[in-house]
Amino acid sequence: MGMTQVYNAIYQYLTPENSNITYLSTVYPALPKVSSEGDLFSFIPAGTGVGAIIYMFVANKSETRIALGGPHDGRKWVPYTMSLLCVMKSDLAQASDGQVAFNQFIDSLTRSIRANRNAGDADVIFSWGEGGVNGGVDIEFDFPVPKTAQGGVMLFQAVCKVQVVEVAHS
Repeated sequence: MGMTQVYNAIYQYLTPENSNITYLSTVYPALPKVSSEGDLFSFIPAGTGVGAIIYMFVANKSETRIALGGPHDGRKWVPYTMSLLCVMKSDLAQASDGQVAFNQFIDSLTRSIRANRNAGDADVIFSWGEGGVNGGVDIEFDFPVPKTAQGGVMLFQAVCKVQVVEVAHS
């Protein structure tokens, strides 16, 4: 398979139409040069006051020879760290309400990753959110400090790092 298929499988799995992740409006399979603020709310009912975007990028990739089928079966264990840059905007009156909404978004994203160990495409992804061949971190989040923008709007961010494994035939 390869990186293109891995990206496509995860992108399809995460789109708001397929994932039902709370407050998620848009998923970008790459960091765009320019994105519109309207993308934060494109899939969210009017008046909700919060909306989120996910930008996907691979932070690293490696390969290790494995012999799942014996000495003549050339396969490669190909782990990726798929990073999901999550940005949520809250127009809610209270900062604490925005934090609650952001926590709900993160919990919903985590449940979505846990729900299907191959991101809906077993032909491409052996596993995701399951750690590596010898265990390890399944899902990891980094949270920068939330920011207040003009007009009291709160911006929340996270980088979700998910272990994705492809078994490639070589």
